[in-house]
Amino acid sequence: MPYSMILLDLDHFKEINDQYGHDAGDLTLLTAARLFGSVLRENDALCRHGGEEFLVILPATDAPAARAVAEKLHQVLKENSIIWQGITINIHASLGYATIYQGCQPDKLLIQADQAMYRAKSEGRDRICQAC
Repeated sequence: MPYSMILLDLDHFKEINDQYGHDAGDLTLLTAARLFGSVLRENDALCRHGGEEFLVILPATDAPAARAVAEKLHQVLKENSIIWQGITINIHASLGYATIYQGCQPDKLLIQADQAMYRAKSEGRDRICQAC
């Protein structure tokens, strides 16, 4: 049975911290996590993976279904923003996803999702890329 993984990096997060302070950055992370949680299924797992990265584990999810979840995560950020001291902060993310099937090595999944996420960043950010 396949399962998938999505790795998300909040675009320009350092600029939010630098321009508005770490409290605004903390609110950005908390808001993103809440938004992600609002669109994930009960059996999906969401965790913070490093500074401004989030990892989503999608059990029993093939590549087309993983793409659909990635699109929901991407869209929920676009539809919501943060108001910080009267200033609107839009949140964007670069997402990479990978799917493992029987016969594949599970330890490669995170590496593949990470490579796809960095490809999304290198192609202009605020987009979704599937692992090759």
